[in-house]
Amino acid sequence: MGVYASFSFRILTNAEALNAVEPLGNIIRHRRATIIVPKNDRHEVFTVPAVSGEAIRHGYQLIMVKLAKARGINVCKLCELGEFVKHGVPVLIENLEKDLHEVLSSKDTSLPDKELKVLETCAIEDVGGFLIPMEDIQIKRTSRIEVSYMLPAIDDLKFGLDTQFHVRSASQSQQAIGRSRDQAQPQSIYYVESASAVYTFTVNINLSEIGVVSNCLYSTTSEDSESSPDSKKAEKSGKKSGNKRIEIIDCKSKSLATDERVRRAELTIDALAELVKNGLIGGHHSSYSPHWQPISGVALVTRPIQTVVYPGHVRNYVQKTANLAKGNKELLGDMYNYEIFTYWDKKLDPGLDVGDVKYAEDITQFFKDVKSKALEWLKEELGMK
Repeated sequence: MGVYASFSFRILTNAEALNAVEPLGNIIRHRRATIIVPKNDRHEVFTVPAVSGEAIRHGYQLIMVKLAKARGINVCKLCELGEFVKHGVPVLIENLEKDLHEVLSSKDTSLPDKELKVLETCAIEDVGGFLIPMEDIQIKRTSRIEVSYMLPAIDDLKFGLDTQFHVRSASQSQQAIGRSRDQAQPQSIYYVESASAVYTFTVNINLSEIGVVSNCLYSTTSEDSESSPDSKKAEKSGKKSGNKRIEIIDCKSKSLATDERVRRAELTIDALAELVKNGLIGGHHSSYSPHWQPISGVALVTRPIQTVVYPGHVRNYVQKTANLAKGNKELLGDMYNYEIFTYWDKKLDPGLDVGDVKYAEDITQFFKDVKSKALEWLKEELGMK
């Protein structure tokens, strides 16, 4: 089984500088992406402003940290600082978390147990994934969240990309030191590119695999595999390599407590809600805090397989998502279940076609409805009342 949630949003964003890339002289450039847009009987190429999935993930995980700390959910020291190294530098683990380093570097601890120790230590790495390069082995966990780039909607492609002139004014300081070229100037001219667009982006969450170990295949010596407590639960392939036996464990046997898995699933959805409501992405918020308005959204909660919603590039993306889910139900039958949820601000996203899908006019209510159904199904899967 499995419980999944997939989201797509349309965001009206004006005068934003959320994702800067390399400077060009004294110009701070906005990130751009090349996209293909259908036009009449052909396709055309456009270069548009964009916000990377990495920038969105960073903001998403920062919110998760704050909510986790407030709720008493474990977060490691570097994630708490907003530096998502994800235990990727062994010397930092050794200096900051000696107990964890002993477990990760131990040759007597299985790979699944090492991963489980990291999950216990940090909810952010549980949800967001990690890669830990140890001396003899790499411990890898794929992220339980997937985030797209944020791109202008292509149905009625309109965007603005401007270079704004700025001056750091310090006229008295400038006069005091003169115009010498061999020292920094207190007064300076610079330019920041800002963009405006109806953006869309997609987020997918694998709720069932939060708190569950993903490294299920590992090797032990023949003697150890017969005496190890894990071997009684393991499904042995019978294949040997030298004096090593390959074992496959049941991943569900290496997981956090069920109530903790639900808490972390709830944390993941709540953090996304705060991200979408407030636009806490990227930088330049001190002087370029964007005029951020979520204008519509759709979510699919599905089981036992994931169905990814249509991105909000077209005005009938909600109806297309509903048709996709209905088609999956007809194709897969009773084994497949889904619930669809929609948010729509009629004034800010005029002309949107939601078909016969019921929609919430309040985005907070939208997320409440999604979370209620997702956690209900997850608790059923975990055997919780």
